[in-house]
Amino acid sequence: MGLMERDIERYLVRGSIKGLESYLEVKGGSGPSAERAKVFHHLSKLLFYQGREEEALAACEAGLEHNPLSYPLLYTKLYHLLERSRLSEERRRWIQLASQPGKREVAYFAIGVISLREDKEINAYRAFMKAYNEGKRAGSLWGFARVLSDSGDTKEAIKVLERAVSKAYEFPRVLLELAQLELKEGSPKKALRLLRRYVSLEPVDKEGRDQLAHILIHVVRGRGPVKLFRQREALKHLLVIANTMQVSVEYLWIYHLLANMYQQRGELGLASRWELIAQKTFLETIYTLYQGVVNSVQDPMHEMADMLKSFKSTLEEKEIITPEEFMRNYQAVKETRMLEEMLNDGEEDE
Repeated sequence: MGLMERDIERYLVRGSIKGLESYLEVKGGSGPSAERAKVFHHLSKLLFYQGREEEALAACEAGLEHNPLSYPLLYTKLYHLLERSRLSEERRRWIQLASQPGKREVAYFAIGVISLREDKEINAYRAFMKAYNEGKRAGSLWGFARVLSDSGDTKEAIKVLERAVSKAYEFPRVLLELAQLELKEGSPKKALRLLRRYVSLEPVDKEGRDQLAHILIHVVRGRGPVKLFRQREALKHLLVIANTMQVSVEYLWIYHLLANMYQQRGELGLASRWELIAQKTFLETIYTLYQGVVNSVQDPMHEMADMLKSFKSTLEEKEIITPEEFMRNYQAVKETRMLEEMLNDGEEDE
C-alpha cells in the first residue's frame, strides 16, 4: 500500500469527510483519473453513511466524471443514491449507450442494477446475462452470480465468483458476495479471508465490517491468544463502523462495547467519549419518541415511564436494537400497563 492509499484509509476509518475533501483539493488534482475516481467513491459512501445523501450523490457524479465506467461508482449511484423518480430516465440513457461499441457490457450491468433497485428481477436477470455474454469483467461476473444465487444455484454462483476474485479491484463487491455464499455453505474461514480482503479495498463499507466482526466474535473465535487476537480485530472493525456511521440507537451496543474496551485498557478519555455518545444516543432516542406521542395522550408521564421500561427490557433481550423492535416492545408495555389499570379500577369498583 502506497503513502497516498494510507492517507486515504486513515481518513476513511476515522470518518473524516473534511480530511478526504482536503486530500482531493491538495493532492488529488495531479493524480490519475482512476485514482481520483476511487477517492470520490469512498467519499460518496462515507457521506451516504452519515445521512448526507445529496452530497454523496454529488461526490459520486464527480467520481464518474473522472472514470465514467467505474463499476463501484455506478453501483453506489444507481442502487443507493439516485432518486427512484430518476431511474427510468437513467435506464433510457444506458439503453442508448448499450448500442455503442465498447460500452455494451457496462451498460447492461447498469441496467441490471437499476432493475434490482426497482425489484424487477426478470429484467435484472436479462440485463446481467447480456453483460456476461458481452465480456467477463468483475461486475458482469457478479451480476451473473446474483442471477444464479437468486435461482438457488449457490454452488455454480460460487464458481462464477471465484473467477472474478483476481479482478476484484474492478468491483470489490464480488468478494463480499462470495464470502456470504461461502458462509452459507459452511465455510467461515474462507469467508473470513474474503472479507478481510474486501474491507482492504472498501475500508468504509459497513456491511463488510459488520459481517467480519460477527464471524470473528461468533463463528471462528479460536482459543487463547488466537481468540484474543480475533476479538481485538473484531473491535477494530466495530470502531470503524462507529466512526463512520451516523449516530444511531442501532449501534448503542457498539458504543458500550468500545467504552468498556478502552476502560479496560486504562484509556479513560476514550472510554468517557464513547460512554457519553451512548448516553446521548439513549436520551435523544427517548426524547424523539416521547415528542412523537406526547401530544396525543392524556398522561405524558405514564408514556415516558412506558418508554423507559420498554427500552430497558429491549436492551436486556438483545444487544442490537432497531427502532421498529423498540416500538413493538413499547406498545406491549403500554398495553400491559393499561390492562393492569383497568383490572385495578374494576377491583376498586367492587
